[in-house]
Amino acid sequence: MKKKFDCLKMKEEIQAKIWSEIKELSDGERNLYFRKGAQEFRRKYWKPKIVELAVK
Repeated sequence: MKKKFDCLKMKEEIQAKIWSEIKELSDGERNLYFRKGAQEFRRKYWKPKIVELAVK
């Protein structure tokens, strides 16, 4: 059975892309790069959990 999607290949490609973008950055710039990525991820995918309060 031939796989249509190779997740390890995708992971390696993403890691290579990120490394090419950050290899010349300072530690502070790298920190900002990853913070920005985390903010974009949360904005795009994170949904706050709504806690329902029981009214007695």
